[in-house]
Amino acid sequence: MLAMEVNDNAGSLTPRGRSQVFRRNAARSVLAPTGSVLHVLNNNKKQELNMSELQLHPKAAESLGLWHAMIRSGDLKALPALLDPQAVFRSPMAHTPYPGAPVVSMILNTVSKVFEDFTYHRELASADGLNVILEFSARVGDKQLKGIDMIRFDEQGKIVDFEVMVRPLSGLQALGEEMGRRLGAYLAASKA
Repeated sequence: MLAMEVNDNAGSLTPRGRSQVFRRNAARSVLAPTGSVLHVLNNNKKQELNMSELQLHPKAAESLGLWHAMIRSGDLKALPALLDPQAVFRSPMAHTPYPGAPVVSMILNTVSKVFEDFTYHRELASADGLNVILEFSARVGDKQLKGIDMIRFDEQGKIVDFEVMVRPLSGLQALGEEMGRRLGAYLAASKA
């Protein structure tokens, strides 16, 4: 049995391409393109569900729009203004997070230069509108990778937590090697 639920009271934010809704409770989740029809098999009965627009907290929506604009332009100079002073970066390569806005900014600025052919594909949001998941693809050297950015905003629209997951292992290893080469000493010192 597969149970699906749609967040019907959605607003709008589509800074780039087609957005998505993701809502999860104990037994239900949604994952489908905005405006599309999701076909679900539930107790062996086919059902059609219409998907709604991504709904974010207004300040989070504003910050996410700025994030997308920075990524499109390749210029992250305005990033420190989007980060909470106590922001945390959770790396796919490190067990413990990297704390503090300056460190988070340095990591994100560096990885934006490491990734080639970076593209966001889908966006998902939590029911409270303060968390987004952005699916992406990129290349590091000759290694293709896919991943997600999980971003948590506070109610002022500041990024408080930025977590990245990457696959496959070969892409993650290429990313880790290049980030280590560029930032290894800096990151080691930031955790000390």
